[in-house]
Amino acid sequence: MGKVCEAMRIDEARGRIGFGERWLDQGELLTLDGNTGRIYAGHARSTEVRPEALLARLAALRGRG
Repeated sequence: MGKVCEAMRIDEARGRIGFGERWLDQGELLTLDGNTGRIYAGHARSTEVRPEALLARLAALRGRG
């Protein structure tokens, strides 16, 4: 079985995975942050960031062509 994280321990016999001192049983929710590679127990809050300055620059470039 492959692992996405070297710090992750897999206990197949008990159906759980561990990170540091924390163990998550099968069926418990975890969140993987694809940008940073961090793993969070439970549901992580997320926010949407709109890069207004970048969008304005792109719109200006689009207007030139």
